[in-house]
Amino acid sequence: MSKKNYINLLLIFFCLLPLLLIIVNIFLPGLFTGLDWVAHTSRMISLHDEVKHSQFLPLFDFWNNGYGYSWQAFYPPLTNIYFLLSYLVCYGENNIAHFKFIWLLISLVNFMCAFYAGYRQYKSYWVGLFCAALLLSSAYYLTAIFTRFAIAEYTSFGFIILYIRGLDSFRTDQQDRYLIPLMASLICITNIPTTICIIIMSFFYFLFYFQTFIKKENIIFLLKSLLITIAISAIYFVPLLYNLSGQYIVMSSQTDSYTQIYKSVAKLPLVIFNINPYQNMIFSIGIIGNCLLIISFFKNNICSKKKIIFIVTIIFLTTFLFPWWVFPDKFILFNIMQYPWRLFSTIICLFSLWLSPIILKRNRLIICPLIIILSLLCNYYPYMKAYSHRHYVINDYNNSYLYHDYLNNHTQHNGYYHDFDTSKNIFSNDNQNVNYTIKSSQIRNGFPEYKVVVLQDSIVSLPLIYYNFIKIIINNKNIPTIYTKDGRLGIYLHKGDHTISISQERQQYYMGFILFLIGIMSLIKLKRSDNKMLLKV
Repeated sequence: MSKKNYINLLLIFFCLLPLLLIIVNIFLPGLFTGLDWVAHTSRMISLHDEVKHSQFLPLFDFWNNGYGYSWQAFYPPLTNIYFLLSYLVCYGENNIAHFKFIWLLISLVNFMCAFYAGYRQYKSYWVGLFCAALLLSSAYYLTAIFTRFAIAEYTSFGFIILYIRGLDSFRTDQQDRYLIPLMASLICITNIPTTICIIIMSFFYFLFYFQTFIKKENIIFLLKSLLITIAISAIYFVPLLYNLSGQYIVMSSQTDSYTQIYKSVAKLPLVIFNINPYQNMIFSIGIIGNCLLIISFFKNNICSKKKIIFIVTIIFLTTFLFPWWVFPDKFILFNIMQYPWRLFSTIICLFSLWLSPIILKRNRLIICPLIIILSLLCNYYPYMKAYSHRHYVINDYNNSYLYHDYLNNHTQHNGYYHDFDTSKNIFSNDNQNVNYTIKSSQIRNGFPEYKVVVLQDSIVSLPLIYYNFIKIIINNKNIPTIYTKDGRLGIYLHKGDHTISISQERQQYYMGFILFLIGIMSLIKLKRSDNKMLLKV
């Protein structure tokens, strides 16, 4: 083997090292846990049960808590695709194996997205590899997977870096500007707070490069991109808005005040030096990343000063230096982000893409392995936490918990409705009443069927959480539902025996899907017109 080939293999190994370390941690015995791990494992278990029982659309969980709790009707749907893939690929395996597959697949997709973004930006496979290595070794990236178990935000990282590539392409070579509407759409159906982060980052990007975007043809393209993004993401937002109508779901009023948001900013020592993590979370690109920013600022041959200033500006927004409290609480947009430190999802992608050309330097055999190794060493904590905090069984947590986000407001207990314990809350009462008796008879097409004996005309409170998109069917007729004071789904029945079937409203999903198809076709047309334009050039 020649010396050049040996050097190339060594560089490839170091660029793959962050991905390999993540994969090793995934396949250690058991599964690492995190702040959101109960919620996301419960979502997966819920969806698998709905599919197993042939429920279409798979929205209501009647098996783990028994009350039709609906994760899927409100949570962005893209991560459900990974859950469904795990159901197909790992069928019959335990829940630990399912999540190992999910984390592996998302990690590989993120790596490939970062590689593609770097390659397309600089026309170099080396830059693509190093771009992916920088992303996967950054502190916030590792915090998202190993400390927070934030599967939706973790999924969005690959889309964010390609979105940034789309913006840069729009400003320069025009080759990949179609990535703007495509990646914006994928981010919208992956994670809502990340969508707000993208809006904020894009606003400042347009300010920094204002002269590029004020041209008539560019404004037209951006408007087309916005319409395509709205159309594609309608597959999620049209049903969501319908399902939230009436302000009866807790989630619909769940926005923090800007004063509260300001109190949750990242601390400067953590942002700069990685010290004093908040709840073991590191809100930073890492010490090595910060050093690279400083070096690059004084060496324009790595990255332009304007780009460094832009990255620092977004970092500035995550700290107490930016007065989030000046926004009125009635301005409901940025507060959907919940925490300013979520902007690090965009910062680490900007950093990875814009500083990756450093691998093209002559002494890259020393510089690149050194940067990667030092980054991994400085960001060791998430790895160690994932190694030491592992579970070997994922229980069906929905048996005991109903998260308040997707419950209705009538399910309060003395004004408090956080993380319902179903062994103690209203839904654990038996289904008997002086005026009627309810018995479950069977599951048909993924929905329960009830036998109800009514002794006198009355409102029957079914053992189901009230959602306005649940349908009650008796003798092939839809029966009006009642929003009871205890949060259950009620119906008015006359004296006698009744067989009650449960179904769901679907028209909002069909409407969203039609708009989604229109958006996809418009995106294809946009891409074709771009190809023709580039051929003429």
